[in-house]
Parts: sequence; structure tokens; C-alpha cells
Amino acid sequence: MSEMNPQIDKEIKNVKVDILNLESVEQSGLVLMDPKEATIDVKVTGRRNDLVNITNTDIIAQVDVRGYSEGVNKVPVEVKGPDELEIIDFTPKQILFKFDQIIQKQLPVTIKTIGKVADSYSLGKFQLSPSSVIVKGPRSWVNSVNTVTITVDVNELSSDLNTSLPLKPINDKGEEVGTVEVNPNVVNVNVPILPVKIVSVEPQLKGEPLKDFKITSVIVNPTVVKIKGRKEVLDKIESIKTQPVDISYTISNIKREIPLQIPQGVEVIGDAQNPVVRVGIEEILDKEIKINVEDISLRNKQDNLGVEIIEPLQEISVNVKGIESKIQNLSSEDISLYLDLEGLTKGEYEVSIKNESIYGIDDININPKKLKIVLKNVTDEEENQTENDS
Repeated sequence: MSEMNPQIDKEIKNVKVDILNLESVEQSGLVLMDPKEATIDVKVTGRRNDLVNITNTDIIAQVDVRGYSEGVNKVPVEVKGPDELEIIDFTPKQILFKFDQIIQKQLPVTIKTIGKVADSYSLGKFQLSPSSVIVKGPRSWVNSVNTVTITVDVNELSSDLNTSLPLKPINDKGEEVGTVEVNPNVVNVNVPILPVKIVSVEPQLKGEPLKDFKITSVIVNPTVVKIKGRKEVLDKIESIKTQPVDISYTISNIKREIPLQIPQGVEVIGDAQNPVVRVGIEEILDKEIKINVEDISLRNKQDNLGVEIIEPLQEISVNVKGIESKIQNLSSEDISLYLDLEGLTKGEYEVSIKNESIYGIDDININPKKLKIVLKNVTDEEENQTENDS
């Protein structure tokens, strides 16, 4: 009879492993991460007639996960079969199960915009309610969440937007993490759309340079900035001042990044928060220059009059005072002295010596200040010349 129904071995593959007491694990704040399902291969022996119809559903394989902690745990497998069969072997005998603690963390809501607002408008500061949310789930998944994001379409907006938007937990690869809970899962969003205005920048100075030094230039870069704010605020602003640049007792040029005095309710657009202010400062010097008397020009002289200078002078002394860059190369060719003879007729006069102003020269002192001259009719001069010749 044994030859007709011999003892044989049989391998049964993919026997499903039942996970026992999973509820107990979950009650302790853990969650099974991997594997969610498991199978084993079982080798049995028995009479051929008993084995011929045996399938993987006739074998019972179990693991008991009660009492295990967070992390990777080796859990032994227990296998049972029908009484007429004998379990010879099975593999694997242990299964690695990973458990994660359920945790939560608070994250701020991050805003992503798409599109571009209408021309001459700019985005204001978003207002969110709530501004942060709770992310809850298995530790591995929660820790992988870098940001919780909403996406706001602002394309061609020219007025404020008020809406509610869903939240998406995002990992460092930019992928949505769908296995965590976000509470709340929507936020209320207010998006101010603000008009833009271009205004000038006014550099401000404080103090004075050292004595005998002078401010020669004040330059700011950029000269204009773009600002945004509510229309009623922007309408009152034509320029923005810098914080004062302290030039007290300075003797050389200054170049500094200086913050703007930004009015309340206004925001500067771009990287112009700290414009560069350059202040040119030069030393004031004195210089004496000699001018030949014959180089003094005559203005407004009547055509029928001749002029004779009756003082025995060859040169006029001109003392000039001004910034170094103007003084150091100044020569007699740059100084124009003249006598204004307007309204003067025949006779003897003491006339003030005048000069044309020179850019960068603070003070011109002429010595002597006046010249004695005689105005004669041209015919009188000709007669005197004839007598002298004879």
C-alpha cells in the first residue's frame, strides 16, 4: 500500500504570513512601515494522496508583533499545517519588520506663486491664517517633510486676492509626501496687490568737514528707487531720504552704503535698500597770482574817450582762495580783470578793479582794489601827441 501511496516531500511557495496583534502595536503609538505583507516558502512531507491537493492556503504562517519597539525588529515565524502533513522546513524563519513612532511637528506655511501680476503692480506681504500647521505621521515620513506649501496663482492680478488653498507636504526632492496628515489641511490667504511708484533718492548729510575743507559733491547711486504701497500712501511720497551720512571733521572723500528712511506703509522693491552715497571733500587753499596792468580789459567805454592809467603800477596782485583741484593749476590766463567805465565821461577817476567769477573759487582779493585813470577825448590826445612830436 505504501508503494501505491508513498511518502513524498513537497515545497509550497508564497505562503502568506498573518501579522498578529498589530492593533496592540498601533495602540502604543507605533505604525508598521515595512513590510506591509510577507510570504514564506514551506517544505512538507506526507503521503502523496494527502499532498496532491495541498496549496499555500492550507498552511498557516504567523508572526506576533506584540511588544516590539520602534526600529527594525527580527520577528520569528510560526508555521502550522494539516495533521496529516509534517513541516520539514520553511524560509525565512524570521522576518525583519520596521516600526516607526507616530510623531508630529509644526512647520510654517511656505508660499509658491505662479504667474506675474499686472504691469505697474507688485505683490505685498501675504497674510495667512493659520501661518503654521501640524504635520503628523510615522517618524520617517514626518522627518522627510521639509516644507508645507500652498500654490497661489497671481497672474495679471491688479487687486487683492482672498481665497482658501489646500496644503501640500513636500520633501527635499520637491515631491509630495502623501503618507502624513496635515492639520489643518487648508489655509486662508490674503494677497495684497500694490501699485508701484518710482521716486528719487535724497542723500542726507550730518556735520561739517574740518576747517579749511569743503564739500565739493554729493552723489547717490541709485538716484531713484521703486517703491510699493497703498495708493493713498504713495500719492504723498515724491522722494525718499537716506539716513544721514556723518561728515563731521572729515578731510577726505567718503563712500558709504547708507540705509533709506523708508516711510511706514512702504516697501522698496529690489536691492536698493542701501544706496551708495559718495561725498567729495577737498582742502581749501590760497594762491597769489600776478596780472599785468595792460591785461586789464575796459568795458563800457565811450568810443570818443581814451584811457590813461596814472598810477605807476606794472602788476596787480590777485589772491585767490578755493578748493585744491581748482587752485593748484590756476594761472593768470584763468583770471579776467576789468574796469567798468559805464557812464564815465572826460575826467579823472578812481575805478574799482572787477573780476569774472571762477567756478570753485570761494574768494578773490585784488590788490590794489582800485586804479586811478584819466579819461580824455580822443582829439585832445591827438593834439597832445602832435605837440610832443614837434
